[in-house]
Amino acid sequence: MEGLAFIAVIITLVFVYRRIVKQKRLVSWKTELRTTHFPDEWNANMLRFETEEEATRYGERTKANWQAVLEFRAVKSEDPVNSEFTGWIVTPKKPKTN
Repeated sequence: MEGLAFIAVIITLVFVYRRIVKQKRLVSWKTELRTTHFPDEWNANMLRFETEEEATRYGERTKANWQAVLEFRAVKSEDPVNSEFTGWIVTPKKPKTN
């Protein structure tokens, strides 16, 4: 019975740890696209933006430049911010460190 109690404590600690880590993750925004080539799939590149507005503007720009884009959306990502979209230009951005 002591073995089961130990396992229960370990499982509880794992769930608590995961919740803490998830809360501390940096949240970024990415642009996902649906294209005529893959109409049933949402696809994204590695660009991660600080705001939903940046990801949306990047999607608008991409849709204006690509003929194959059916639609786009901005979605949250757990990846660190790595890009900045100013005007019509994407520039690299160093991730924030704690």
